[in-house]
Amino acid sequence: LSVLGSLLIVLHVLGGTKRRRQLQKPHLRILMAMSLNDLTVSMSAVLNFAMYPAGYTWDAALGNMASCRMLGFCAQMSHATGAYNALLCLYYWRTICRGMPAKAWWQFECSAHVIIVVGFAIVGAVGVWMEIYNPFLESTTCWIAPLPPHC
Repeated sequence: LSVLGSLLIVLHVLGGTKRRRQLQKPHLRILMAMSLNDLTVSMSAVLNFAMYPAGYTWDAALGNMASCRMLGFCAQMSHATGAYNALLCLYYWRTICRGMPAKAWWQFECSAHVIIVVGFAIVGAVGVWMEIYNPFLESTTCWIAPLPPHC
C-alpha cells in the first residue's frame, strides 16, 4: 500500500496538464520528494527477501553481504522521509503563522533538499564503507549489527 500511495502522489504532482503549475507549489514539491524517498524505501522492503543474505535467520533469503549493505543504506535513507515531513511542517508554519511569501521560501527549500538528500546519503554511504550494515538477527533486515552475529 505504501508503494501504491507514494506512486499515486508522485504521478499526481508530475502528471496531467497542470504539471508546471503543480511544481510551482512548495508543499507539493516537498510532498513529492517525501513520496519519492518513501517509494524507494518501500521497494527495498518489498525486495527484502531478495536482499537479505542467505544462510542467516531467514530460509527464503536470496541475497549476499553486498545486497545486505544496500538494504542497510536504504534503511538509513528511510529517515529522510521524516526530515521531509519536518520540512513540510516548517513550510506551513513559516507561511501560515509567519506570513513568509513563497518566493522567499524557494531559496530555503533548495538548501533543505540538498541538506536532506546529501546528508542522509553521506551517512548511509559511510555505513556501507565501514561495513556496519549486517544481518540483524532479531529481525529479517540488515542494519547496524556486529559481524559475525552476537559478537
